[in-house]
Amino acid sequence: MRKFIIIFAIIGGGLAAVIGPLAGLTLGAVTWLGRGAGQPPRLQSTTVALALICLGLGFGLALAWAGWRALRGTPGGAFSLPRWGWLALGMVAVLALGQAAFAAGFTPLAPVLRIAAGVLPPLLFLSLATGAARSWGGAASARATVGSLAWGGLGGAGIALLLEMVIALIGFVVLLAWLATTNPDAISRLEAWATQARATGQAGDLRELTPWLTTLPVTLSILAAIGVVVPFIEEGVKALAVPLVALTGRRLTRLDGFMSGAAAGAGFAIFEGILSGALALATPNGWAGLMLLRGGTAAIHCLAAGLVGLGWQAALAERRWRRGLALGLAGVMLHGAWNTATGLQSLTVLGMVSEPGRTAGIGLVIVILACMILLWLAATIALALIPRRLAPVQPLPPLHS
Repeated sequence: MRKFIIIFAIIGGGLAAVIGPLAGLTLGAVTWLGRGAGQPPRLQSTTVALALICLGLGFGLALAWAGWRALRGTPGGAFSLPRWGWLALGMVAVLALGQAAFAAGFTPLAPVLRIAAGVLPPLLFLSLATGAARSWGGAASARATVGSLAWGGLGGAGIALLLEMVIALIGFVVLLAWLATTNPDAISRLEAWATQARATGQAGDLRELTPWLTTLPVTLSILAAIGVVVPFIEEGVKALAVPLVALTGRRLTRLDGFMSGAAAGAGFAIFEGILSGALALATPNGWAGLMLLRGGTAAIHCLAAGLVGLGWQAALAERRWRRGLALGLAGVMLHGAWNTATGLQSLTVLGMVSEPGRTAGIGLVIVILACMILLWLAATIALALIPRRLAPVQPLPPLHS
């Protein structure tokens, strides 16, 4: 099994390093040749094309490197990143430069700045955890951490995206069936919205759908999907990095479990931040603020996946299944709380925008935002403290470092 996992990592990484650039170059060529009516704006398409190239090369080569070194039996070193303060400084510079460029109408650097703004926050929070462990004499394996980072951005993100698309499709069909029997007018409104989107090549105005988007059944369904289903899927597939590391022959310490999980969360956050965050380019005036919010989500991804990874370690290495299950549920609940707050915020703002002059939701928006800030602060502090508690724990002797 060990050799199979390693060879699979090498082949999978190599394929990603080839397919990612090919897909990006194809999308870039189609965008700049002007083919395909109804494409997204050129700037967003170019950003996605460059992102595919960077993600494929970055994660693919990293995964292949980790697998190749494991196959050759090369001794593994300690994982390290630049100090989190330098990464934070780089993030501030990128946001300031990007917002200034948008304000001046200069967009040629936008794709590069967009990708940098998506990559830096996850690495910042991973560096925070790594530095905390190092300050107490602990060190995460470079090979295991790099492999987990790549898994989070490739396997974890890919599987989660596929499962979420299938579930979203099923949910949409069920929603249409329910609306057809309970609110035929909503179906007509949805058809008109879709027709307008096809005709213009851009998403229609969501305010037209607000009356039924904000009904109680739809609201509860949306919150259940993003607050329960999505966290279970994403945390489940992200933290598979930990048992995969164990299958390569490494006897996991608690620090291994947490850091491998956090690295997988960082990889997932990089993927999500680069691709889904490209939508922020549609609102250039608020680009920096949106990217800052997107970056804050990286702390939740890293901590939630780290807790699930620590749960995997408890179950696999210590045979403490209850502890493992409790830690796994804690990671899912953390992710679910963040997603639920984000969903409530979006639905509240959508309701306010659809009714000009409405101020009833302002208080709720402020309360939700305050809760999100407190949750983010708690996650950031936890990333700095948990590795300090785990580093002094006597490690298990590794079978293969």
